[in-house]
Amino acid sequence: MIFYCDEAGNTGSNWKDKDQENFIFSGILISDNNIQNITNIVNKYKLKYGVNELHGKNFKSSKRQIAIFEFITEILKADAIPFFSIANKKYLMVAKFIEFIFDSDFNPMFQGAYDYANPIKERLVELTYSDESLQKDILDFVDMYLTLDAFQFSDFLKKGIFEKLLNSFTIFLKRNNFEDISKSLANFDYNHFKREITSSDQQGNFSKKLNYTILHTLLSNVEKWATDNNETVVIQPDAISNSYDTALQLYDKYMFSDSQRSESKNGKTIYHTLSHIEKIKPGGDSKSIIPLQAADFLCTGLLKINKIKDNANNDLLNYINEFNMLMTNISLNRNNPIINYNLMMCKKDRNKYLSAIFK
Repeated sequence: MIFYCDEAGNTGSNWKDKDQENFIFSGILISDNNIQNITNIVNKYKLKYGVNELHGKNFKSSKRQIAIFEFITEILKADAIPFFSIANKKYLMVAKFIEFIFDSDFNPMFQGAYDYANPIKERLVELTYSDESLQKDILDFVDMYLTLDAFQFSDFLKKGIFEKLLNSFTIFLKRNNFEDISKSLANFDYNHFKREITSSDQQGNFSKKLNYTILHTLLSNVEKWATDNNETVVIQPDAISNSYDTALQLYDKYMFSDSQRSESKNGKTIYHTLSHIEKIKPGGDSKSIIPLQAADFLCTGLLKINKIKDNANNDLLNYINEFNMLMTNISLNRNNPIINYNLMMCKKDRNKYLSAIFK
């Protein structure tokens, strides 16, 4: 099996971009004997619309948006399995702040109790994101972290802005009945936090890469499917300004130490954490690796579906409705249900996306 994946909405360290509020990693999983079939479908649409490549930028008009969902429904009918992770960038900025407060690298007083995903942190991200005043202050702080280098950020921290922000957050916790956590933060070690957040490891690309977190959730879902179906998967990403290569190098560096690797009998590297992913290939050229164009169209459609659906004519709505039905059937397959998506955004936005994508 080969998983062809692409990304859209990546704005580097500018997570506050008003024109690109969301970011997506998505792709299609195709069996080896189905690659030619998907390739033929891509070539058919290229000929039909007179383009050299199926790329979202060539299909912005309302008439051409029909092609996106017409195409997606056809490849889903041809047994391409979709996976996607969509994140609201501002929501992730709030989540980054919560991570600063609770991660033991930055705040050892919690002794690792909140290092991984848990309901308390998820609840706090949701509540904090919904508080407009606190959200704004957090976004401004995280934006400085993302855009300044380590020396500039160190000077920024000397202004006492973080202390004021943490005090506001502590009051917010009390107001929302998190009294125990609020009391614990009274002993927050500011010096340790400032030292860690400005260190070369924490201030490096790993902490600042938007696509790293989204990539991990995407590949975890592909791994779950491969495990359930006893399949091995090769990951084939598109190449866009080396963004995949950078994310995958970070993935390799931070997720998989040498002790976590094992060599299969044929000499190929197998990861313990993602034991059914045989190989992650370097970013490829979508003009020569044709199924990557299908991944691009899936990215385009999923990223913009809310806006497209709100302005769709009847013909386009018919294709979107068919797409909704197919996505629902794939996810709710009684014999083998697929957890094929993650939506990292507030509850309101998440519900809107779910209603736009699924029937």
